[in-house]
Amino acid sequence: MARYTGAMPHSAASLAPFRRHHATLRLGLTRLDMADWLDSAPDMAARLALRRARLARHPDALQALAHAGPAVAEFAARVGAAAPTLEAIATTIHEDVMLLERHGEQHRLLAGILLFPSDWRVADMIGKPVAAIHARVPGFGDRLAAPIEHILGNLDQPLQRANWAITETPDLVYAPDLAPALRFGHITPENAGSALALRVERQTLTRMPETGSIAFTIGIHTAALDSLPLDLLPALLHALGAMPAAEAARRAVAAFAPAIRGWAAQRMNA
Repeated sequence: MARYTGAMPHSAASLAPFRRHHATLRLGLTRLDMADWLDSAPDMAARLALRRARLARHPDALQALAHAGPAVAEFAARVGAAAPTLEAIATTIHEDVMLLERHGEQHRLLAGILLFPSDWRVADMIGKPVAAIHARVPGFGDRLAAPIEHILGNLDQPLQRANWAITETPDLVYAPDLAPALRFGHITPENAGSALALRVERQTLTRMPETGSIAFTIGIHTAALDSLPLDLLPALLHALGAMPAAEAARRAVAAFAPAIRGWAAQRMNA
């Protein structure tokens, strides 16, 4: 299998799904050209160095079921990793990777690399079905679980989507351990642009032809709000206001949305 050489770099602003006013619980999947599969971020060397350092401190960020070897080896060959292992994959590409397998009527997590987490741990999810992994997302079980299983079961072309959040740090690793009031209590309209960040996950789904496993990649992109283009701000404000109440509560939107609205008004009226 030919080695994948990497796509043009993406950014949080270019990927922001709310640019198209997608509802929070909409899949937003589009076809993916395999020439644009994985990212070649301009700071790739620094990111890979960070991944190596994270792996040394957090070996539990790599997890696999006992029979995952063939799927791991196939993905490793696809991305040109030096060895057919999760360790080699983890320090070859920018993205984290989840390998899924069909298990009965559902797909479950067969193996995973999660060095740049968005408030979850792969060690807690290995072997679980997709619906269980997303159990804390309001409305997922009722509205998205069945459509996602249908897509995974019939995946015959690469797909991509993006997910987003507002965080109090631009760090690639997001593992908050404080209550929202403590994380966002200092945010005001005057400092929201520099203190808050847009965090976007670029996600892809690709079936591996030999094992039939599905590679779900997660590429993290962050940007301080001050760096976002002006034409993106109305869409951001709309997305914050249109978010369903349960999901807004999970993301602690009430703790920072007023400050963002004040900051955006100042910036758009400057």
